[in-house]
Amino acid sequence: MNIPNAALNSLKIIFSFFVLPWNIWSATTKRLGELTNINANMQRTEFPIYTWVKQSFDVWIFLSYFLGALSAIFALIGGAGMWAFIGTLIGTYFAPLIIGWFREIIYMLLFQLNKFEEIERNTRHEAIKGGADLPTPSVDDDVV
Repeated sequence: MNIPNAALNSLKIIFSFFVLPWNIWSATTKRLGELTNINANMQRTEFPIYTWVKQSFDVWIFLSYFLGALSAIFALIGGAGMWAFIGTLIGTYFAPLIIGWFREIIYMLLFQLNKFEEIERNTRHEAIKGGADLPTPSVDDDVV
């Protein structure tokens, strides 16, 4: 049994949880800084909504530290107290992690939707290529 390595790796994993929000924010800042022509990026892709959603989450992650710091200052100035100020700063630090978690959920859902659309297109393309005629789905069709 390798208990010392397991304990050390456990501590590294726990520590990485506290570094992860900063890493997410830094990567998002870099990604947003490297965007050159936003409209051209959306027009080039087959799924502009998917691209827009990805970029929107990046914007919220980027702004989270600034909005959180502003909220913390307002809490301190507004008389909410030092604990409200500290709590707001702690919540602000972990905001990119929470927003990133929601982003990943939305990504997975949109990715599955894109795959289903791709499968449908490929099926139709193969059917047309093979001479078969597939029925067009209608709104009344039951989808399970």
